[in-house]
Amino acid sequence: MTEFDQTKENLKMKIGREPSEKDVALEIIDNLGYHYFQNLDMELLRNTILYKGSIFKVSGDLRNALITYLELCYIDSNGPNNSGSMKNNPELLKAYPPFDPKRSTGFIPIPTIIDYIKQIGKDSNLSKEEIKQIFFEHNLKIEKFRKLPLSVQDSWARLEPNLIF
Repeated sequence: MTEFDQTKENLKMKIGREPSEKDVALEIIDNLGYHYFQNLDMELLRNTILYKGSIFKVSGDLRNALITYLELCYIDSNGPNNSGSMKNNPELLKAYPPFDPKRSTGFIPIPTIIDYIKQIGKDSNLSKEEIKQIFFEHNLKIEKFRKLPLSVQDSWARLEPNLIF
């Protein structure tokens, strides 16, 4: 049985109905993301968030695409790296230390993601203030759960200048 089929069966039992292909794909991505987060491989985690955003965007689920891309910006502002899987290798950790906000060179938003956020905002008739509200509502939960070093407020301060409509 393939991973897709196994996930589909598990999801069917969990939700009590036949899941769509989108549901199964999102579940697989969430499971990968959970694994990467457990290993503190934050850059791999951020890639799963990007994949989720793409699925939402392509399927026309603009609200969830926006939320996901805003989460991606928050993760990116924290300088994701994959040093978690190196926790048993002190030499590599010296060369590639975990994120430290005191040493951070700052957040450089990925232009494509910023463009997606602006386009979804425009298509959904959202103001920058409404996007800010969505950013805070969602990412305050992420901040609490993931315990990232950079606050949501500081992350927004870095992101906001790039959201000129």
